[in-house]
Amino acid sequence: MPNDEKRLLDLTRQIQKGNLDAFDELYELTKKTVYFTALSIVHDQSLAQDVMQDTYGDFLKKIASFKGSETVSAYLARAAHNKAINLVTKRDKEVLLDAYDNEDMYGAEEKEEDEGGTIFKLAKECLSADEYQVTIMHAVNEMKFRQIAQALNKPIGTVLWLYNKAMKTLKEKLGGEENDEEDK
Repeated sequence: MPNDEKRLLDLTRQIQKGNLDAFDELYELTKKTVYFTALSIVHDQSLAQDVMQDTYGDFLKKIASFKGSETVSAYLARAAHNKAINLVTKRDKEVLLDAYDNEDMYGAEEKEEDEGGTIFKLAKECLSADEYQVTIMHAVNEMKFRQIAQALNKPIGTVLWLYNKAMKTLKEKLGGEENDEEDK
């Protein structure tokens, strides 16, 4: 077990014993994993933050039943994944009014995107949801493929295949853009 995971398990045990100050460090060590896991599914920063809050809240509520049979980061990533999927499913069932389509009613004005041409935007546009999620979990969260497989409840071979396919797609897209600029 890597040192970070040993530390997370130790912090979890401290929280189980009533030391809630240990939660601050646990949060700092896991927030990127939980956030980017949620973001890779909901594709909205504020919704990802909502998922984070729910994930940590439930973790604290159920801390007594945590046995440590899986790593803490994988447990939190799986919880965030499940909560994000549930949120997307719930939102897909809702009928939403677009304020920009009803500007007269809501007085909304369309805003320009501030994300620019980031690699995240390119990844969102050209990768499948599974490829994007595995890529974010590995590249941004620095999770090992074994941890990702455990968190997503997928075979490690599938996780590796998704990651390699995503890298190939991104290299082709980035290579294609560079070649287009050189031709000009």
